Amino acid sequence: MKTIKILLLLLFTYNLSAQEIANTFIYKFYNAYDSEKITALNKKGIYVKFDDSITYILEQNDSIGTFKAESKLNNSQGTSFDLTEVFIKSQGDFFYDYKNNITLNSRRDYVIKIDENDFTWEIIEDNISCLERICKKAKFTKIEKGVTKDREYTIEVLYDDSYSKNILPFGLLGLKGLIVKINFNGNQEVILEEMKYNKNIKIKPFKDKRKIITQREYNEILNNKMLEMKDRLNLKVVIPS
Repeated sequence: MKTIKILLLLLFTYNLSAQEIANTFIYKFYNAYDSEKITALNKKGIYVKFDDSITYILEQNDSIGTFKAESKLNNSQGTSFDLTEVFIKSQGDFFYDYKNNITLNSRRDYVIKIDENDFTWEIIEDNISCLERICKKAKFTKIEKGVTKDREYTIEVLYDDSYSKNILPFGLLGLKGLIVKINFNGNQEVILEEMKYNKNIKIKPFKDKRKIITQREYNEILNNKMLEMKDRLNLKVVIPS
């Protein structure tokens, strides 16, 4: 009996150590749209579909890391569009420079430098059990400009702050530890599926030569685009006297 207990203790210690030195974190993407939202979109003539077979991978070494989706480009010519692809393209890829404390978000038109001050997290719950970890729940809320009206956008995160490294997918800075679950405005969820050590890991340095802008500068660009769209919309509905 004593031998069995020792073996179990060694196995537990090994598994814990393997997790602590993990350099590859696999996250699974899920859509959380409900049927009412889909029906409402369809009534507006917006026909949507989903691809839930999307995997995100965060890989890192002592110096750098990357976070990106493994997805196939949707080349279909149909009238519907894939909300999963829309989400992935809107988020872009992420690059982490751990030595210089730099996080970059590479999107279609811009490279954005993310800062901890871009997020104001509110801890809304403690001691939540998730994926065999004791987690905290944090929420970040921002206001997004819209063509017709502004909207509130919320990100909720479950994270284990006892984990020795900061594993922060989507550049969600300002939290400490391992993020195990993310909910984007009630529409998409990303959940940690596996963490492992890959001895053959190879991470390419960031080589994008485009100008790097801050998150605040990027927000100003988006706001100006929304104002331009509002102006064009107002011009279309003006009735001459």
